[in-house]
Amino acid sequence: MASIAGAAWWWRAGDETVSSELGRRWPHDWAMLTSWRAEHPGSNVRHRPVPLTLVSPDLAAAVIAGEDAGFFGHGPLDFASIREALSQYFDGRRLRGASTISQQLAKNLYLSDERSLWRKLDEARLAYWLERRLGKRRVLALYLNIIELGDGIFGVESASRYYFGTSAAALDRKQALSLAAAIPSPRIDNPSTQTRTWERRRDIIDERLDAYPWIRERVAQQPSGKSP
Repeated sequence: MASIAGAAWWWRAGDETVSSELGRRWPHDWAMLTSWRAEHPGSNVRHRPVPLTLVSPDLAAAVIAGEDAGFFGHGPLDFASIREALSQYFDGRRLRGASTISQQLAKNLYLSDERSLWRKLDEARLAYWLERRLGKRRVLALYLNIIELGDGIFGVESASRYYFGTSAAALDRKQALSLAAAIPSPRIDNPSTQTRTWERRRDIIDERLDAYPWIRERVAQQPSGKSP
């Protein structure tokens, strides 16, 4: 009974961690940013948050296609992707990531890059509370505004202006693909370095957007109420 009560408390504690303020305001500090600042003391950070309505639908769709194509169709965890990843691993292939956008947001906001089962459990717990408290569109908006897209470049607006000299709202499909392809390793593979890894990922995302046109259609739907 004590272990069950402890597990229930641990799961419920995510409700206290995820502040409702995230539904109204942009965070000024988060775990990934704190880590970067520790590595680069005194260096300037590029970060300019914008509402989802000021992000090109091509860009939002490219990010979803690259990171979590089923984002609008599953909960905070994608159990089908988890099963597929485990199946590939037990077949002798490399264990690939199966984190949803909500899980990635939870890690970037609150957690470290430590690779452990406990960290993954924390990630799942916080992803659940993020979606429950904020909803899918706000989770997406937060994710787009805090992801690192270059060394010290956080959020799609700052990245758009740095790489292309324009706003996130004005990006075309080719530029959107270029940014989305940088997410897994932004300091190495990005629109400036144009590595082979970055090019391959950009092409894969392009193919996914053609295969799943409904992603862009869903992104382009106007949110109910005013987008913060």
